[in-house]
Amino acid sequence: SKGQLVQTELQRFAMRWYGIEEFKLLLESIGFSNITCSAEYDYEKEPSNANQMITFEAMRKE
Repeated sequence: SKGQLVQTELQRFAMRWYGIEEFKLLLESIGFSNITCSAEYDYEKEPSNANQMITFEAMRKE
C-alpha cells in the first residue's frame, strides 16, 4: 500500500526480570540442581555487566 500502515495488532507480552542469585534460588526452589551461569555463551564465565547475554544450565530429576 505504498508505504502506508494498513493494520496493527497489539499483544500482551508478560516479562519478568530476575537478578542472577534470585534466579538461581528460584531454580533450586522448583527442584533444579547443578546450576551453572555463563556470560556471552562462554561456559562458567562470570557475568560482569548488565549488557551481557546470560544463560543458565541446570538439571532436574523426574
